[in-house]
Amino acid sequence: MKKSIYNLVATLIGNALLALGVSLFVSPTHLIMGGGTGIAFALNNYFGIDISFAVLVINIAMFIIGLLFLGRKFAMLTIVSTIVYPLFLQISQQLVAFYQPTFDLLISTIFGGLFIGLGIGLVLRQGASTGGMDIPPILLNKKLGIPTSVLIYAFDFVIIMAQAFSTDIQSLLYSLIILFISSVAIDRTLMLGSTQTQVVIITPKYSEINNWIHHHIDRGTTYLEITTGLHNESQKAVMCVLSKRQLHALNEGIASIDPTAFTIISEVHEVKGRGFTLPNIDLPI
Repeated sequence: MKKSIYNLVATLIGNALLALGVSLFVSPTHLIMGGGTGIAFALNNYFGIDISFAVLVINIAMFIIGLLFLGRKFAMLTIVSTIVYPLFLQISQQLVAFYQPTFDLLISTIFGGLFIGLGIGLVLRQGASTGGMDIPPILLNKKLGIPTSVLIYAFDFVIIMAQAFSTDIQSLLYSLIILFISSVAIDRTLMLGSTQTQVVIITPKYSEINNWIHHHIDRGTTYLEITTGLHNESQKAVMCVLSKRQLHALNEGIASIDPTAFTIISEVHEVKGRGFTLPNIDLPI
């Protein structure tokens, strides 16, 4: 129950951020954008169709596709966005009449991209979508395994380029910057809280370092069988996955045991299992 409420609140916040990004930063500067909103902007420019109405029609059409191909659970999470995003867009457009945060094109581009990316990313983290043109990338991600953020970027690029003839080259370039910033923000939001650090330690004192990790930073370890390249000697390496805030303590611990240890540090985007997505276990003293 708590998770469902959290998902609902996060989805509402994500849609609000998306609507604010569009209304406060993109629309007043007459920039073009991708997604269902970009198509709605084009329909407004060419045919005078109301933006929020066009978004609602596109969202309903994409919702039906999502229901048919992605299942009822996805559709139930997405229907919230299908309804509230056009509503939030309408409200935020009225807000612009009373308050316009900036008229600077560069600032609008940066913050528009951030608001849009954070909003979409926050909704996608809940297993839903903002409706509209988010659904085809999610569908292709399920079928082809291509990252959703990459597919959204590709779809948005095509939609923006389709509007290129209705704007000047400067606005087109700024719109592409919005697309880039929002894509990075989506990617980072999707990975928020799940990124961890993997450390591989190669040293003759692997047993001491292994015990130090267990008893000082309370992390599990794995032995890797390796062969050194210079002397062709077989030994073990210690692999450990930990949070970034624990990395400094680990480096100090390694240096206190073997200052010459060879350490490989890399970022991993998701870790599942004991100590991360499952409860930790008590290690024997």
